[in-house]
Amino acid sequence: LDTSGYVVLPIESSPLAIDASGDSTRSTAAEELNLVELLDERRFDEGKLIVEVRATARGLIPDLESLVESKVDGYRLAENEDSGVSVIEFDKESLEPVVLSERTWTLSYEAADSAKPAPTEFTFPEPIVDVKEVTYQQYVDADLEDVAASVSLVRSYGSNRQLVTIVSACSAAALLGLIALVVLVRSRGPAVEVDTPGDVASVTPFSLLTRLRTFESDRGVEGKRRVQLQTDIAAIESHFFAGTNGKAEPDLVAIADRWH
Repeated sequence: LDTSGYVVLPIESSPLAIDASGDSTRSTAAEELNLVELLDERRFDEGKLIVEVRATARGLIPDLESLVESKVDGYRLAENEDSGVSVIEFDKESLEPVVLSERTWTLSYEAADSAKPAPTEFTFPEPIVDVKEVTYQQYVDADLEDVAASVSLVRSYGSNRQLVTIVSACSAAALLGLIALVVLVRSRGPAVEVDTPGDVASVTPFSLLTRLRTFESDRGVEGKRRVQLQTDIAAIESHFFAGTNGKAEPDLVAIADRWH
């Protein structure tokens, strides 16, 4: 540090020779392998059974096929997502330069034959190499619990799942049909009582207007009859409901008789 600031002096190092021949005696094979297999049924509505396999070891972890038998009775492996090898750090306890690594696979299983019931018991993929420790886990509600190598499934797959889907679809269709029927019946509205000319007391502006609106919704009333109908409706609304009753009161009995 001088009075004007820091001074950076670039110094070139001497070349370092590296032996890249194939006679290396050090193996990068994984040692002290630990496996954690997690069963997840939360995507059962898609017909998928998810198994997550997490591996940690000293050295570089190989492909899944070199570690476990991914074939499971009654199910087929539909998808395998590999996160790739990730180096965590150098092993601080080793006198040799050895790394600690991890690798994760997400396996998606489906029923081997969708037309047949899938097994209700699932056996985790079995290790085919020596492992230091293997742990099996399963989601129970939102919690993780340690389980055995074979577990009973909560959900159904294969034809069991198809049957549930078909029953649900039929129930939904029946419910929609019932709703449509109720809406259709309600849209027709209650039956309108017919006011007869002889029953003068029963002819009120409100009941007569309701009847005329029913006629107005009928597309069969056209031409001069529709014009007359709209004139009668306007006269009743204007006199009895619009507060403009200065004009002569419409003859409700005559209008009711005209549209009887």
